[in-house]
Amino acid sequence: MSLDPVRSAQKQQSFDGLIPHSALSRLAEMALPEGRVEVTLACDRDEQNLAVLRAQIRTQLQLECQRCNHPFVEDIELDVTFSPVRDDEAAEQLPAGYEPVMLSDADDVNIHQLIEDEVLLAVPFAPMHDEASCEQSSHMSWGEIDEAAEEKPNPFAVLSKLKNSEE
Repeated sequence: MSLDPVRSAQKQQSFDGLIPHSALSRLAEMALPEGRVEVTLACDRDEQNLAVLRAQIRTQLQLECQRCNHPFVEDIELDVTFSPVRDDEAAEQLPAGYEPVMLSDADDVNIHQLIEDEVLLAVPFAPMHDEASCEQSSHMSWGEIDEAAEEKPNPFAVLSKLKNSEE
């Protein structure tokens, strides 16, 4: 699905929709069966007369806990403000808080790809259950360091003696 964000901003159009996970091929590995992405898009002009596309994105993904290796469901909720640009220079000049979105040659944006990109960026680097609901406890241990462990001989001390004897 394509959208011309500049023309839509002039008309102040808004859209609500559901995108099935099956339509987003890169999310297929994490997709819940029969899952979907709920999307609300609002096109408008800001105070600087920039075209903006405000997106509210909601979905659930099935991720694998990196602590216990069991699957769990993660809620993804995003509020993102995009502004269409034609080049990197224009992208760098956007106000803080605006995400640049490159226009195609036809001056439109592939909405499915844009939404899929944002959901993928929101997936945690190392997803984990809450510690209370995870089957695997944390492997962290707290306590004092054994002073005897600090006084172990340096394994390279022998090399130092050899080097000094050669001189």
